[in-house]
Amino acid sequence: MMHNIDGIGKKPLVSVGIPTYNRSDGLRRTLECITQQTYRNIEIIVSDNCSIDPNVEMVVKEFQSKDNRIFYFRQLENKGAGANFLFVLKQSVGKYFMWAADDDEWEPEFIEVCLASFDEHTTLVVPKMRLLYRKSNLTEEIVLPNISKSNSKVENVNSFLDLPTPSMFYGLYLKESLMQNYDNLCFDFSDCFLLTKILLNGQVEVLNSLDKALYTAGIDNTEYVIKAVDPKSDRMLVYSPYVMQQIKSVFASSIGLKDKVKLVRKVLITTFRLFLWHEKKYKNINVFNRFKFFAVEFLITLDSNLVWVAKKLRSIKSEKVKLRNNHLTNRAKNDSVKEEENYARISYSQSGEDLIVKFIFDAIRISTPSYIDVGAYHPEYLSNTALFYKNGSRGVNIEPDPTLFESFKLARSEDINLNVGVDDVQGERDFYIISTPTLNTFSKEEAENCTRENNHQIVSISRTKVDVISNIIQDYCKGIFPDFLSLDVEGLDLKILQSINYEQSSPLIICVETISFSETGNGVKDIHIIQFLESKGYMVYADTYINTIFVKKDKWVL
Repeated sequence: MMHNIDGIGKKPLVSVGIPTYNRSDGLRRTLECITQQTYRNIEIIVSDNCSIDPNVEMVVKEFQSKDNRIFYFRQLENKGAGANFLFVLKQSVGKYFMWAADDDEWEPEFIEVCLASFDEHTTLVVPKMRLLYRKSNLTEEIVLPNISKSNSKVENVNSFLDLPTPSMFYGLYLKESLMQNYDNLCFDFSDCFLLTKILLNGQVEVLNSLDKALYTAGIDNTEYVIKAVDPKSDRMLVYSPYVMQQIKSVFASSIGLKDKVKLVRKVLITTFRLFLWHEKKYKNINVFNRFKFFAVEFLITLDSNLVWVAKKLRSIKSEKVKLRNNHLTNRAKNDSVKEEENYARISYSQSGEDLIVKFIFDAIRISTPSYIDVGAYHPEYLSNTALFYKNGSRGVNIEPDPTLFESFKLARSEDINLNVGVDDVQGERDFYIISTPTLNTFSKEEAENCTRENNHQIVSISRTKVDVISNIIQDYCKGIFPDFLSLDVEGLDLKILQSINYEQSSPLIICVETISFSETGNGVKDIHIIQFLESKGYMVYADTYINTIFVKKDKWVL
């Protein structure tokens, strides 16, 4: 089937499917975004799922009168959302395909940028994304999983299951791959199931390095609410179809048996945690629900304990291997035998701070230090504690931004994660959410300073609960300060450091931001932090310009 694009007889390269139902205003916004795409060789397929609102058809007819790339279908009866999504896909003729929901928005270059990122192996391209809460006009970046062409399929699926991101469903697909992987999507979390299949059977490109978000997921409510396929009075979602389909998909893939077992475990554990989060308000409705929560919490605890035991056993085995290798190395030196060694080191921090801190802990013979990460931001990206978590350490992560906090619940599930702020007094404070989330702060002065630099803006100000660090240590660490304190709270670092009772309990190592914000390289070093910590018995071990690493003088052993 050939369509006419801008008056030229030409088969469209990209098909855009718009399933819609009773949302004339949202449909108008979507059609405005899609018809204004800079890439022009597209077809736009609108499927009206038997809307009651007559304005839906009127909106489509209005746009059709100006753009002959739009094709309109009205269903005779409501087919359900899943069937409507499948209908627009089957009607498409382009080599590439994307869905466009009637409550979202796209930048004009969305298709052009995504299309340019395809190569012969790519099956899905996902650009940088954000959330828009329309009632408050608050925007938040959607944190995408660490998916890369350089990773194996198993590593990419693991990253996605650690941070399942349904919005990736609205990327640009190679249609052939999509048709091969698309199945019955009429169950909860079906979008995540499809994305898992795509990751297992193809190659996904995530454009995290873009300067701005090209896709905006619109939220008409004051908070994000997941859309249930079949909500009931005693539960929100149904999890078994998703779990069974995921297990079936994993075992049907070409990966090895060992990796299949690991991914099935990951599917089960992440689904258990999703259950605890989404169903929490239904927990005490009846005895059966309370039993389900007890069973799921028991299984998660059992799994965590088994993982801990397995890591300990691997650690013991690793130590034995290291001792044996040292022995062999010494023998090799005597026999003039050379062996290759791997000197690569992975860092998650901004400037390698985690590797420096690890070196100190190794030197003072602490292999799995505990930690508290104040202003944690992200489970891995720019994280000073991710390396220690992956090496078996556990601790406390504190992130006051509710959107950023979500990623910790799955990616750092064995840590204690707190969605609060930290200050020198308990209560509530204005929290300034900046257009660049790494700059979020409780400091009005710091927020205003950010707006003076480049294009940063204060997106919103919200009253947020704050607690003093001594209360957190008492409530979550049994009164004993963790070994490592990572502190980055944009302007309030000194106040928090001064609130610690160093005589009672204090960290062995502190990593704190000691440079004022500047994108022109003119940041000023905060000597007051350095002087204060030196007065408390710490010494400066290293400085990465942005952060300074302190260690207790009496604990440092060369």
